[in-house]
Amino acid sequence: MSASAVEVDQLAALEARVSKAVEAITKLRQERDAARRDVEASRKETAEAKAALARLEDERKNVRGRIEKLLGQIDLVSSES
Repeated sequence: MSASAVEVDQLAALEARVSKAVEAITKLRQERDAARRDVEASRKETAEAKAALARLEDERKNVRGRIEKLLGQIDLVSSES
């Protein structure tokens, strides 16, 4: 095999390795972008869940206050009899 044939083979091998590296980088970038979208969606869901939890806690406090008021009224009626 001549020196130029060896150089051509080496160049072809290098081209194949570079092409494979480019494909791997492209795939990794796509996976990174998908992971970033997933993280952002998770952050949004977490924020929505926190807001819902805050609303439920407020509602619970309101209901508790109303129940305490009703119990107070029942106690008042009970003490009058």
